[in-house]
Amino acid sequence: MANQTRRRRTSRTNTDHHTINTGSSRQSRTMRHNMYDHEAERRRYSESVRLAERLGHPVAGRRPTTQSQPRHMEESSPRLEPFFGGFVSQDQDEHDLDNHERSIPIAAHAEYFRLRRYAEKRHRISCQWGLIDNQALATYLLCQQKTLKWTQPAVDFASPLDFCTCASINIHHRRVDLVDLLHRRPSQLIAFCKCTPDPIRLMHHGYFACSVEKPRSAFSIRLVQYHHLLWQASAVSTSAFIQSISTFLDNRSDSPLLNRGSNWKRRQLRVPFTNCIDLYRRILNSQRKLLEDGLQLTKADKWASKCPRCFGPSQTEIKQDTEEPDVIVAMDGNFQQRHYAYASKDEPREDQYPHSFLPPSKISSDVLAIEETEASAVGINPPCSDQHKAANDTRDESTWDKCDDNGLFASTC
Repeated sequence: MANQTRRRRTSRTNTDHHTINTGSSRQSRTMRHNMYDHEAERRRYSESVRLAERLGHPVAGRRPTTQSQPRHMEESSPRLEPFFGGFVSQDQDEHDLDNHERSIPIAAHAEYFRLRRYAEKRHRISCQWGLIDNQALATYLLCQQKTLKWTQPAVDFASPLDFCTCASINIHHRRVDLVDLLHRRPSQLIAFCKCTPDPIRLMHHGYFACSVEKPRSAFSIRLVQYHHLLWQASAVSTSAFIQSISTFLDNRSDSPLLNRGSNWKRRQLRVPFTNCIDLYRRILNSQRKLLEDGLQLTKADKWASKCPRCFGPSQTEIKQDTEEPDVIVAMDGNFQQRHYAYASKDEPREDQYPHSFLPPSKISSDVLAIEETEASAVGINPPCSDQHKAANDTRDESTWDKCDDNGLFASTC
């Protein structure tokens, strides 16, 4: 028995083990920590409830106190309408928008200030573009002449411009994604300086910047010009155009255009391209105003430039009938054109309206006349008013309650 017994020698070290008794186990400390979290959460919730009751907002699951009786939803919550310049994406589901309208006043309050911040951001960006309008027009006309209407685009992006007076310490380089009609240059290194705004410098290279400050992407001027002509001919959407040009360039490139810091997420170029479109239309409007002011065109001259046949000079004109009218104007309304109620609600100045639209000052007297004679028109229902789809919202299945304005009324010669 003694021979079968095996004895093991234990290896002893010089390490001393000390045990400290804190009076509580790890399990009890975890439970106490969770209890503190629950107490803090209850305190935060109680403070939020008291704040809501003090502001007169109803709280779900609680009876109203005697000091603050909840008002009716229609009285306590304001109508959920976007602020000036507010925007809600049209891609949202209608069900989500209905839930927003029936939401609690706190959600409506948060939605109001979210739209207000968005409107302030849009106004700030518009003011930034407005500061370089004259410089952008001058640069566009100069580069258009030097490049033979953008048929000779710039190739070298590294060297600074000739008119730059900045010292070498004030010239810095930044990477910009350049998109052209036939190719693209991702992360192209371009020199920028302090004496020339970034959009103006990119315009000298043949590109429109997507933002005023530190643009990360730019589109070639000839690409934006092609989209403008295509939009006039077919009214193609911006999303469809940018998706088609991106797919076309993906097939001609080895690597896709990805977001900064991402290895798989593609860049969404719809919003940047929209900013380039706005810049190009600003330049076109400034160019038109420059020609009208320089030539001192009268109102008749402006109409003649639109339609020489009707409003042009009557010299050497032969009429088949002496009673033939000089001008025939046709007026019609299109009730299929609708304004989305949650889209942007800008309030431009009189000089910012397109030249083909009547400014509000021209129709304000007619609006007052219609309002004054509205009582005398009660009971008069023209037969044609029930034929179109927007017939006084009588067809609920064919109309959409998210639209606040229906149709356009236009005149043509």
